[in-house]
Amino acid sequence: MAAVPVLQLPLGKKYHVFVYHKESPEDTQIAKMLLTKLTSNGFICCCNQDFSPGRTSIGSTVHAIDMSMKMVIIYSETFFKSTESSFTIEMQVQHCLNTEKFLLIPIQFDDCQIPLFYNTLPVIDVRQPEEVWYPQLVKSIKNISDISKQFVAGPRISTILIHVCGYEPARRNNMEVLACRRGVYSSRESKKLKMRHKMLHQMQKAGVILSERKFEAMMSDVDFMFRDYCRLNKLLFPVLTYFFICAIIGTVVLRSTRYFDADPIRRWLPMIILFGFGFCVCVVASWVIRTKFQDYYHRCFKDYLVTINDKLFDERILITVVEENIYIVYYDYDPCLNYLIENKTLFGINNTSVKTLKEIYKKWRDWLYGKIPDTEQNVERRQLVKEGGMYACWYLQNKLPKPAIDRHVRDGQCLCQYIEKNIQGDNVTLESVATRF
Repeated sequence: MAAVPVLQLPLGKKYHVFVYHKESPEDTQIAKMLLTKLTSNGFICCCNQDFSPGRTSIGSTVHAIDMSMKMVIIYSETFFKSTESSFTIEMQVQHCLNTEKFLLIPIQFDDCQIPLFYNTLPVIDVRQPEEVWYPQLVKSIKNISDISKQFVAGPRISTILIHVCGYEPARRNNMEVLACRRGVYSSRESKKLKMRHKMLHQMQKAGVILSERKFEAMMSDVDFMFRDYCRLNKLLFPVLTYFFICAIIGTVVLRSTRYFDADPIRRWLPMIILFGFGFCVCVVASWVIRTKFQDYYHRCFKDYLVTINDKLFDERILITVVEENIYIVYYDYDPCLNYLIENKTLFGINNTSVKTLKEIYKKWRDWLYGKIPDTEQNVERRQLVKEGGMYACWYLQNKLPKPAIDRHVRDGQCLCQYIEKNIQGDNVTLESVATRF
C-alpha cells in the first residue's frame, strides 16, 4: 500500500491538528484512535503525550495551540470537571475570537453534559457511524478559511480571561472592563479595572491559574503598591516641587532688589532660565532613573513585592516590576530551595535569632533587597522570596550573567546562584553577619 503524502503546512505552523484530551482511559483510547486515523491520512498531529518535559503542562498547551492549524478537543465528563481542561479550551476560544477564524473542533463520545458556555461551538459526535463523522472532521481540519459567525470578537474576550482565574461572575466583570474602556467609571476605578485586565493577560501568557481568593488578595496588594509608590515617581511631582521652591526664592530675590526695576525682561529672564534648566534636569533625571538605574527604581516597590511573592510562593510564580509595568514570571522554587538546604549555603544565618536578623537587615541592607516577610518559614525560603522580585526583574531584561555551570535553569542563572553571587559580592560571610555590626 502506497504511503499517503504529508499535507503542506502554513507558514509558522508545525502541526495540522493538536488533539487534546483528559488523562483517563476512555479519553486516551479515543485520542489514540483519532491520531491513528489522521496520521494515516497525511496529517501531522500533536497530543498531550508529546509535551516537552522542560515546560509546564499549561505552557506546553499554549505552545501547542500556537503551533497548530486546528485543535481537536475530546469532550467527556472528566474533561469538564478539570480546571486545566477548561483553561485549555478557553485559550483556543480566545484565539478564535482574536482571529475570527473557526480553529476549534470539539468531539463528543459519551453522554456528558456540555456547559452553556461551550454550546456555541458545533460538536462532532463520534457515536455516529464513521462514514458520517470522519469526513466532517477531515473537512474541518483542511478548511483554514472558515470564519465563525457565532463569535463576537469584543465582549467575550474579557469574560474568557476572567474565567481562567476561577471567576464565577464573569459577565459582570466583563461589563466592568468594557465600561472602563468607554469612560463610564471614574478615573480611579478605571485604572483598577485596567490593571486587573492586564494582570489576567499576564497570567494567561505565563500559563498560571489562581483561585479567586488568591487572585483578589494579589490584586489588593498590587493596587496598594501602585497607589503608594507610582504617584511619587511620576514626573509631575518633582517638577511642581521645583517650580514652587524656585518661585518662592525668585520672588524674595526680586522683591529685595531694585536693580532690575527699569527692565522687565532682565528682571524675569534669570528666573525663566532657572525654571527651564530645572525642568530639563527633572526630565533627564527621571529618564535615567527609569532606564539606566533599574535596580534603584525597583527598590521603591520592594516591600510590596516581597509580601506578594511570599503569598504566592506555593503557586510557583514571581511578581516583579520593570519600568512601572508589572510582570508575572513562572518559577519553580523547589530545586533552589532544596539546594540551599542540602548544601547549607545560608549556614550561620540560623545562629542569630529572627528578631536580631530582622533588625540587622532593617538597618543595613533592607533598603537594597526588600523586607524579610513576617513568616515562620526557614531562612532559605525567606531569602528566596526576598531576592525573587529583583531576580525576575533582571531576568526579563536579559541582564543576568550566564553561569559557568547550569544548575536549575538551562543556559541561565537560577535564583540560588543569584543569591550566592550577591552574598559573595557583599564580601560578608553569613556566619559573621551578627558580629559584623
